[in-house]
Amino acid sequence: MQSIVKIVAIVTIMFISGFLAIHTVFAEEQVIIGIVVQTDQGVVISADDCDYIVEGQDLFDMIGKNVKAAGTIEESEVLKIITVTSVEEVAPAQDKEGETPSAQ
Repeated sequence: MQSIVKIVAIVTIMFISGFLAIHTVFAEEQVIIGIVVQTDQGVVISADDCDYIVEGQDLFDMIGKNVKAAGTIEESEVLKIITVTSVEEVAPAQDKEGETPSAQ
């Protein structure tokens, strides 16, 4: 009976280790560009595709500025979170008519 418990424990540990290894592989750094905005959810980077809740760095002083941020992104059905590892201010993007889009 004890050997079955040991085997189950070993298999469980192997399964969890495998899951963590797979999760680490998919958590590569990505770059997004958008405007830093204060919302009810906190500070977000509003990019073309969606809003990313910011973690990892305090971007409060960059509210209203266009930034390029690098970090790991976690997604759920309702939100995306970027854990920022680096950020820099960039020139505002222009649309096809040459207009600078405004912050939300």
